[in-house]
Amino acid sequence: MKKELQKYTTKRFVFSKQDIERIRNQSNQSEHHRRPSRVEALSAFVWAALIRATLPVNPNLKTHWLSHIVNFRKKLNPPLPSKCLGNILNETDTVWEVDRGELVTGRSLVRRVVEVMDKFTSDYVREMQAEGGFLKSIRARRSKISDYNEGEIKVLSISSLCKFPFGEIDFGWGKPVWIDIPQTFLDLALFVDTEDGGVEVWIGLEHEVMCNLDKETEFQSYVSSAHVLYESSCCPRIAL
Repeated sequence: MKKELQKYTTKRFVFSKQDIERIRNQSNQSEHHRRPSRVEALSAFVWAALIRATLPVNPNLKTHWLSHIVNFRKKLNPPLPSKCLGNILNETDTVWEVDRGELVTGRSLVRRVVEVMDKFTSDYVREMQAEGGFLKSIRARRSKISDYNEGEIKVLSISSLCKFPFGEIDFGWGKPVWIDIPQTFLDLALFVDTEDGGVEVWIGLEHEVMCNLDKETEFQSYVSSAHVLYESSCCPRIAL
């Protein structure tokens, strides 16, 4: 595992509120049942860019799998308080199969993301709450992934911490200017609010894939700023 970690770089990409609205507007196709949320639109946009950045590095990949980590708290009946501690979450999955004739864009993927997120209903949550329901869903997901041969599937996980009030934390010496999570991100993207309504996207990728993402013209045209958080055997840079 240590050898694998040395191949990864984590960067923080900042998207302004205006650019996120541009992404949402471009993703809003008439066949959608509703306008995608900023997290859904940004997820599809980031996922598409990562697919384009990954394919030249590993052309043998046949399937790209997007796994959203979804907050259970408000879906439970009765809903739990938003500040309730613990890992009360589940995952929803979106799949894109490699098609040499298909151009991968956020616009082409956002419908898949929206449709999967819309399946996360109160009825679905009740199934998870039933005896053994949550465990069955985990086993079914692992079974699907295990059907692929090694090297044929790439799984990207996205977790949104938007609307979590981290900026209100005060231990007695004032509110934080900026918050970092000291962990290594492996094929994981984390969304965090900025003070002006934008979103920070923290992404951990293999060095080669990250280099390709840095060259992605469309992706970079929406990025306000980017910073390396940690890479190779460097220690995390923590700021509060």
